[in-house]
Amino acid sequence: MTTNFYPKIRDIVNLDLIPGDFEFLRESIEDALDNVYYRNLIFQRSKERDKLFFKADLKIESEFQLKIPGTDLVVRLNPPLEVENTPLVTPGRLEL
Repeated sequence: MTTNFYPKIRDIVNLDLIPGDFEFLRESIEDALDNVYYRNLIFQRSKERDKLFFKADLKIESEFQLKIPGTDLVVRLNPPLEVENTPLVTPGRLEL
């Protein structure tokens, strides 16, 4: 049986780039990224260097929660399943 290796997304996300106005989200983001892994990462930058494009398959092994401090708002992905607990693997895309 082969084991697939997925590096942690947290290893490529530089949380030091979070603007000071959003520093209150840092801990929530760190906690959320602890159980998110990736493979098939594609990174592109426009010729003008003004746009970025990231694409990867994301593997979320447990429930992904991003709590918004000061509110009751929680973003949830991959909530626990009643039948079996299988990881969610989904394509992700981000354009800046």
